[in-house]
Amino acid sequence: MLVDVNSASSSEEFAGGLQALGRAVVTGEQTQGRVLVADFQEWAPAVMFMYPVAITSLSNGKTLEGVCMVPDIIVKHTLQTLREGKDILLETAINYMQLKIQ
Repeated sequence: MLVDVNSASSSEEFAGGLQALGRAVVTGEQTQGRVLVADFQEWAPAVMFMYPVAITSLSNGKTLEGVCMVPDIIVKHTLQTLREGKDILLETAINYMQLKIQ
């Protein structure tokens, strides 16, 4: 499973949940740590108020809000790899899976 700095909310919960259960090896960068369950109220036309109503926790008791999800295999994009058009996170995950298959 891949995560990066743009992963937030439900994607953090999904990846973190599978990681906590030992069902996935997570590869990539630390996530944002924005995992609040929120509700919305419309106050006026085109004016919405969003407020948190719950904080979720993983099966191991860890909460991700404000903490972030730490991958099992940490890999970061670099300016050079981005300029070369490489997805180093995906390449690392594929290499890991190929090693596990052999």
